Amino acid sequence: MKLWCKALKIPMPRSRFNDQRRKQFNYQKKKKRSHKKNLKRRRSLVYLLEELLGQFLIIRTENGKANLLGDRETVIFNMCQRILKEQKHFLTNPPSSIPDRIVSFAQPHIRPIVRGKENKPVEYGLKVHMVSVSGISYIEHMDFCAFHEGVRYQKTIQKHTEFFGKVNCAGADKLYANNKNRTSSTNKGIVTCFPRKGPKPKDPDKQKDALVKALSNARNTVMEGAFGNHKESYALKKITARNPQIQMLMVYTGVFASNARYLSQNKVA
Repeated sequence: MKLWCKALKIPMPRSRFNDQRRKQFNYQKKKKRSHKKNLKRRRSLVYLLEELLGQFLIIRTENGKANLLGDRETVIFNMCQRILKEQKHFLTNPPSSIPDRIVSFAQPHIRPIVRGKENKPVEYGLKVHMVSVSGISYIEHMDFCAFHEGVRYQKTIQKHTEFFGKVNCAGADKLYANNKNRTSSTNKGIVTCFPRKGPKPKDPDKQKDALVKALSNARNTVMEGAFGNHKESYALKKITARNPQIQMLMVYTGVFASNARYLSQNKVA
C-alpha cells in the first residue's frame, strides 16, 4: 500500500500496523500464553486486517483504479479477504469448523494431516500412498488432503495385476487389515501378513506362518527402509517449493531417481 500511495502521490492512511507488529513480537517471545491472551491477540490482528483491507478499498475507489492489482496481487487480495471472513467466523462461533479453510498464507492448498505421532501430531504437505514391488517403488495415489490408506488396498492390487501380473503375496501393516481387504485377499488367493483373527488353530500351518513372518519382516525392513531413503537421500523430507505442481514433480523425481539407482545396482527380474 505504501508503493501504491507513493505512485498515486497521496498520503499513506494511518493505521495501527506498527503498534500491532510490536505487540505481536513481544507476544511471541513469551513462554506462557494463556487462552485469554491468545484470544485478545487474534481479535487485534483480525481487526487490523479488516482495517487495512478497508483502507485499500477506499484508495482504489477514490482514485478510480479498478485494475490497480495485477494477477498475482489479485489472488493475494482475495486470499486476505477469505482469511478475514474465516477468522471472524471463528471469533463469533468458537466451536465450529470451516471446510477447506486456509491454514497457510504461502501455501493455501495444503491441508492439516493428523498422524498422531508423538513429536509431530499434525503434518502438512503431500500425503503419498506408495507401493514397493521387488524393491521398486511407485506412487499409487498422492493428494494434499488426508485420506485413508486402508481403503486403497484393493485398488492397489488391481493396479499391480495390470502392470506386473498376478499377486501371490502382499505385505501391509495393521491399517489395511479390515474385513473387506481380508475377504478380497482370501478370494484371490493372496497371502498377507495381517494379524490372525480369532483363537490360534490347534494344528498351525508352519509353512504359511513362516511366509507370513517373512512378509512382515520384508515390509518392516525393505519398504520402510525405502521410504526413509527417499526422505533422507532424495530431498523428500522437507520440500521447499511452494507451487503445488512443483511439489508433486519433486516427489515424482525423487522416487524415479531412487528407482533408477536401485535398478543400476541390482538385477530385478
